[in-house]
Amino acid sequence: MRENLNKLKIYAKNFDIDLNEEKLRKFELFEKFIREYNTHTNLVSTNDINLIYEKHFFDSLSFGKMLNPESKYKIIDIGSGGGFPVIPLAIILEKSIVTAVDSTKKKTDFIELAAKHINLENINVINARAEDLAQKENYREKFDIVTARALGNLAQISELCIPFLALGGKFIAYKATKIKQELEEANNAIKILGGKYTGIFEYNIAADENFARNLVSITKISTTPKDYPRNFSAIKKKHL
Repeated sequence: MRENLNKLKIYAKNFDIDLNEEKLRKFELFEKFIREYNTHTNLVSTNDINLIYEKHFFDSLSFGKMLNPESKYKIIDIGSGGGFPVIPLAIILEKSIVTAVDSTKKKTDFIELAAKHINLENINVINARAEDLAQKENYREKFDIVTARALGNLAQISELCIPFLALGGKFIAYKATKIKQELEEANNAIKILGGKYTGIFEYNIAADENFARNLVSITKISTTPKDYPRNFSAIKKKHL
């Protein structure tokens, strides 16, 4: 177990994140809680359960190249699933307020329990559909940072995520290696929604090339038209 924590600390340092013993302890508790919870509720696949550090913790921490751990952000993570990257975000960004959103109640229940288990006080959890929540005044264009990991293609998730951003805010999408075509297909959607593509950070989370990843950065430069996001069936049927 300590070997995994040492690797995590070294890996985090590569992304300009300093993990003290308290934060390492929270990652350790979170990993144990995932394993225990997964025995009765399937949140992490059988293939991934032994790769929590390598495939999920390491990947989640890559945001360190785009966000300053000492800054205060208002963050919302869309499609938070099994708690990645939202729980690691909350552990590292202690001065920020982080909101987890997922439409599946068993997943938001898990995140709430996990946050309580590891004593995270800077996280809010919402069971809702992103396209509905983004139309609510208290959430629309209110966040500095929006994140999404393993949620869908970039055109679709841009429509779900960009409406939450305040002007000047940043949408950070965790994507796999074949991103060029997705970017081309998403370009029109990003512009319509008020965003501007501002860069990609490429990284590896293991020696295996299958663990190569990208962070895509999109900055909000104009207000999102009120018609967006559409309902998810329309988004899925045809992206902007």
